[in-house]
Amino acid sequence: MPTLNWIGKEAEDDRLIGGLWAELSGGRCRFVMVKDKKWEGIETQLSGVAT
Repeated sequence: MPTLNWIGKEAEDDRLIGGLWAELSGGRCRFVMVKDKKWEGIETQLSGVAT
């Protein structure tokens, strides 16, 4: 999971929960924190993933 310049306790909690959720999915789910509508992060996470 790429780390963006998210700051603060709330962002840290979101990242930890999202990362745990993705890990527990067994590779079926991904977690990306999008900032300022920069949707490329989602595409990066999904690239190379078989459907």
